[in-house]
Amino acid sequence: MGRRDTFEPPYPQTRDEVEHYCARLVDTLRHVIGDRLVCVLLCGSWARGEASPPTSDADITIIVDVIDTRMLQLLKQAWITAQMGYANIYSISDVNTMSTVALEMYTTNAETLYGMNPFPQPIQADFAEDVAQNIEAVARYARHHAVCYWRTSEEIELVVPYLINDLRRLMQNMVAFRTGLFPKNKQHFAESLRGSEDLQLLNWLEALDKADYPSQKEAIAERVNSYANNCAREIEPIRKQVRTAIANLQLEPPAG
Repeated sequence: MGRRDTFEPPYPQTRDEVEHYCARLVDTLRHVIGDRLVCVLLCGSWARGEASPPTSDADITIIVDVIDTRMLQLLKQAWITAQMGYANIYSISDVNTMSTVALEMYTTNAETLYGMNPFPQPIQADFAEDVAQNIEAVARYARHHAVCYWRTSEEIELVVPYLINDLRRLMQNMVAFRTGLFPKNKQHFAESLRGSEDLQLLNWLEALDKADYPSQKEAIAERVNSYANNCAREIEPIRKQVRTAIANLQLEPPAG
């Protein structure tokens, strides 16, 4: 949960409340916007079955035909009528031009509440792009961790959890890259890693006590850096194919 506005409507607390909240929203949008409403999705922790009330919000995504002045007026009317909290609002043209990074939040990990989901299912090249971004963050953290000699024990204890979170996201995207399906929840993620070196590394990190982080500083940096390097080698062939295809398209003469 991020920062709450003072008068922001309360979050649903149970699955029944979420379903009532979503039904009220969809009914209001259909009444106010009509045929201009394309799709409504439930995303985030409630869609994954991992919500933690009272802090989990109802992560809603709404797609309409065009976001013009009239649509903004209609959306505001719908928000007031339905007493809605925060939501992502896109037009079809937004969907067609959005980055494919983290596309799973609108596809694999989303429930369609109304209409047809216009977001394209991510392909291996999309997951490779996700992985590439994750690698950059994880490797940067690990290498800083190795060379920043001035950090105190207290500072090291604060930094390592961020590294572990980024590493977990990298591993989730590696599962998606290898299987074509992003893990829907923690259970699916654990099952996907069963018996792998990825899981051994994650288990080792998560088993460390916070007080162990300073003494294990070098080992953490080396093992995480090695994992990031291995991931980079694994996705490089697909990344090369994508870059080659793009370069060939750029070299093609204009039609006609």
